[in-house]
Amino acid sequence: MKRNSIIGIMFLLSILSNTCMAKTIKSTRTGTAVEISRIVELVKLIERPDIQINITVRDLGGASEITPTQELFLTLYRKGDKFSTDATFNLGPIYDFKSATKIADGYYEIFIGGIDYQTSMPKNKLLFINAQQAIKEILKVKCEHLICPASDQFKSIITIDE
Repeated sequence: MKRNSIIGIMFLLSILSNTCMAKTIKSTRTGTAVEISRIVELVKLIERPDIQINITVRDLGGASEITPTQELFLTLYRKGDKFSTDATFNLGPIYDFKSATKIADGYYEIFIGGIDYQTSMPKNKLLFINAQQAIKEILKVKCEHLICPASDQFKSIITIDE
């Protein structure tokens, strides 16, 4: 517990000191359809009755030492009685996925074999995701009818920092 608190504080301090380096990612509801056989990793970060938060890795096919062969996503899913709301955040291409953990409510740490943008070669990276805003917004979606624009057209953002 003490280690998680220290990691959380370090993460928050790094976010505050590097706010200009954080990248904002918008959710999408189109262009994310995936053949189920291409999902090579699924990590359940949060699994509660009111919300599920996952990291999903999709294999892009092919084998190359100079181009990434996988794509990384953060997904939010809120299952309801009359409606369900979801959001998908494309975190981009990667060479390989190593781990994902929750470090505090709404904050996640992902370790990947990412891209060194200067050389295009693999480089281990630690990503810090702030999904607090998106989580709060998806939990606020309320619908009284089966037709629910608030759910059907849900959009939000997360921030990611290396």
